[in-house]
Parts: sequence; C-alpha cells; structure tokens
Amino acid sequence: RLEKLNEAAIADFHRQFQNCHPSEMGGLGVPVPQKVTKVYLCSRTHSQLKQVLEELKSTPYRPRMTILGSRKQFCNNVKVATAPAADLECQKLRNAREAQKQADGRVEMVSGCTYHTKFSGLTAALRETKVWDLEDLDQLSAKMGACKFYGTRELRQDAEIIFCPYNYIFDPKIRKSLQIDLTNCAVVIDEGHNIEDVCREAASVDLMLHKVKEMMKELGKMMDDGTVTADVDIMALIVLMEKFEAWVNKKTDTLKARAPLFPGRGNSNRGGYQSRQNQAEPIVMGRAEALAEMKAHIKSEKTNHPTFESLLGAAAPQLEQLTARVQQSGLQGMGTEALGTAETIMRCLDYIAAEDPSSAGPPSYDGRPVSSDGRNSAASDLRLRIGVAERNSGSDNAGMQFSLWCFNSGLVFKPVAEEARCVIITSGTLSPMDSFEGELGVPFPLKLEAPHIIPQRQLFVQSVPYLGELSHSVYSKPDFPIILGKMLKEYAAVIPGGMLVFFPSYGLLERVVNSWKCEYTPGGRGTLFDNIEEHKHVVLEPRMRDEFESSMEEYYSKVDAG
Repeated sequence: RLEKLNEAAIADFHRQFQNCHPSEMGGLGVPVPQKVTKVYLCSRTHSQLKQVLEELKSTPYRPRMTILGSRKQFCNNVKVATAPAADLECQKLRNAREAQKQADGRVEMVSGCTYHTKFSGLTAALRETKVWDLEDLDQLSAKMGACKFYGTRELRQDAEIIFCPYNYIFDPKIRKSLQIDLTNCAVVIDEGHNIEDVCREAASVDLMLHKVKEMMKELGKMMDDGTVTADVDIMALIVLMEKFEAWVNKKTDTLKARAPLFPGRGNSNRGGYQSRQNQAEPIVMGRAEALAEMKAHIKSEKTNHPTFESLLGAAAPQLEQLTARVQQSGLQGMGTEALGTAETIMRCLDYIAAEDPSSAGPPSYDGRPVSSDGRNSAASDLRLRIGVAERNSGSDNAGMQFSLWCFNSGLVFKPVAEEARCVIITSGTLSPMDSFEGELGVPFPLKLEAPHIIPQRQLFVQSVPYLGELSHSVYSKPDFPIILGKMLKEYAAVIPGGMLVFFPSYGLLERVVNSWKCEYTPGGRGTLFDNIEEHKHVVLEPRMRDEFESSMEEYYSKVDAG
C-alpha cells in the first residue's frame, strides 16, 4: 500500500515515524497509536534541572527526552519574550502569514515568525542528539535559527522523560493548556520540600477587578461580531460572569461605604480609595461563607440553571468550546486575554465549590479524623479577599483586587497523585514525614529516610534572647528589623562560612532589608546593611520566578570566588 503513495508522502511518513519501535508498528508497517509511558522529572528551576541532565549524559541510558519551558525562557524573539503578554504576541506573529518561495519554486504562505517556520528541523536534530541539555539546545537553536519553544514541545508526544519546572505539573491551568495527561505516568519531584508552597501558590489567585470589566466588554464584542460564537452556545458562561461581576461589585460598594471618597483632597490613591492609613479593611471570607453567598447570588432561572452548581457546570464546557474556537480561528489574539480572565475566575469558583465545607476535612497527620475545632477542616483551607491591592495601578476600579488564598496544598497535590501512576518525592529535608503526608493530603506507602548527613560534633543549636518569642506581633514592631540586623552582624563576624537566614514572607524580608539600608551606624561606617556586607555578601531571594536563577548565579559566583 505504501508503494501507491507519492514520494513526498513517503518522505513525510518516514519523518514522522522514524523513531517508532517495531512493537509500535502494525502488520503493514502502519504505526499503531500507543500512549508512551512518561516520567516527568520536576524541579524548581531549569538551573536545578541542569545538574540532573549532566548526570543523565554521563550514563549509557539514552531515552527519548525533552525539556519544557515558557516563552519567556525559550522564545528566540527577544521582543516577544520580553513582552508583558508573550503568548499573545507570539500568536499575533505566527498568524501574520507571509509568502515564501520553496526550493521547488512553489510559493507557500508560512508563519510570520522565521524561527517558528524552522522548529521541525530543530526537533529532528534534538531527536538525533538523544540526550541533550540547555546549552546543547541553545547552540542548535542559534545554529539553525529555529524556535526552541515549539521545537522542544514537539518532542513531548513520544518523549519517555520530560524535564520541567514544578508548575507544569501542579498548576492546573498550565497542565490543561498543554493537555498533559498523567495517566500511567510517573512524576518525580526533586527538592520536594518546596512542593507544599508550590501547590498552595498554584491554587491561589490575585485578579485585578478592572480585568473583570474588560473581560465582559471583550465577551460582548465576541458575541456581537459572531466570528467565533456563531455556532457556540455560551449563554451560561456569559450569565455566570455577569453574576460574578455583579456580586464582586456589590462587595466593593460595601468597601466604598466603609471608606467614603473625598474628591479633591489629594489623599485618595488611584482607584478612588483613600490612602492606605484611612482605607477600610478588606473583605475576607472563609470557604463556607463564600460558597453560601455564591449559592445565593450566582444563579439564573432564565437559563434553566437555578443553582450555582448547575450554572457553573454548564459554563465550564462552554468556556472550553469557546477557547478552542478562538484558537482555531487564527484571528490575532481575539479574546485571548478575556478568556484567560474567565478561566481564572472559573478556577476560583471550582475550588470554592469543589466540596461541601460542612463535610469532614482531610485526615489528620496520624490518619484519624480531624478534630471538631475546624482548624483542619475543608472550610479553613481557602480564604477569599476583596480589597485594595498592594500596588495600585490605572484608574476607576484598577486598585481593587479579588484574591483567593489557598492554605491546603492537598487541594492541588491530591488530584495529581490520584491521576499519576506514582509520585516520587526526593529531598533532604522532608522530616517529619507524618506531617508532610498530612499537608499533601495523601498517604505515602513507601518511605526511605537516611540518617542525618551532619555528624553530631558539627551540629550546634542555640536559642538567642534578642527578639523574644517570634510572632506576628514581634515582626510588626518598629525596632524589630534593627535588632535582628545587629544580631546577624555579630554572628556574621564570627561564623567562618556562609549563613542562611529564613523569613516567613517576602514582605517581611523586604521591610527588614530596607530598614537595614536606611539605618546609619555611628562613626560614619555606612548603613547596617553595609556593616553586614563587610563580613558576608548578602544575596536576597526575589519574589519573581524569572529573577530566581540570576540570584542563584550571583550566589554561586560568590561561593566560587571564596
């Protein structure tokens, strides 16, 4: 049968299936579609994955592999990679079709991105390389002028090992957009002590309320235009978003009543609210209260969805259909940002409605039911906040923010553990294991704990009286940063090696360091921060993920320099 195909089709056939194992081929040489069992190896950053890849290259094992990264990390086009909405800019560039003359004289309409037109060649080169790291990827991509982002993603279909940051597995939005199916797959988590924070962060959301207003306008335009909504019923989605916007606006009206406006006084920040010292406290609700209010306000008898749950259930597939239609339309970014906002809202509502808060919560650390005080119940695993954002921008309602805070890492981790064949967590600091299991909400039937690697003679623990009992009330005292800084300066002067100082939040870290930089010491010896740096170079962990690797490089360079 293959003889009847023309030469071009045969070449295409071999290009697609040259790496197929004989067991994957049918009797006529036609590939039999099979799902490849994959191992997802996750770490916090690509720098940490680099060490694993170096070890893999030193072994005789040569699996089919790839590395996943975001456009900001892998896009060759600097203008796109540094754009605030890199995904949208990439889509616009790819959709800007250009005429290109082929080797045989034919003229074809190709992607407006020259890197994107060559990514299949990079994919083939990486397959031939077998095992490669980020340096190999950069060199091949630069040599071929091909897109790293799409070249590596193309390898994902038949890869046996996929290296990626944590959020590709534990962020539901990313996992869904990439259509990552963990069924019968193994997930290996390196530096697993980070996974609780990663899961809580993945389920937490901060959404500026002006984005909700913009989303509603964009959805209205899409309905009026009819290009992508002609044969897609999105009425339940529209009603759900309208009801959500009305409910949130009602809450913000309550805040306005608590903190009335004073036009022309010069003390109102952008967003129409008073300066921080005068503004009303934000509205904060637990999961049970939020769900009760949504059941009361977010429903619609007109669309045959008289309950919040039925309206939410009907809107979810409509959002998926609309998203697929927009992606297929080829229109330059039409509705992309609005659909992203709608998906964020849907994710928040899904978490809030996931289970009845009045039901029993997750198991306690020792496997027995939780106590009746509610501290570990499902009702306490989420907090919803509506109020002025930390950093205001824009006008009108720009400074107002809707936030969902997750305190239960099991909300994100448990679905991954249930879908995957197995999850392996590795770390040197997981003890106590019982509490770690309780936090993640799943039992670990197999555990291996090695003895402590630090000999007893090298271990010294000391409790110092400088600060008293560490609590939120102590952190908020004006003199706390200075007392802490003076204590660390004394320790920095006598400790021969490095120091690692933990802070409970980025906000506290930034407040403390800023205080050190403003506190000048007697005798003109600079600031308290300068005094600490006389003994130890200070490297700060940044808030933003994309700045983390540069901080680690700074740290390693100082260590190497002695």
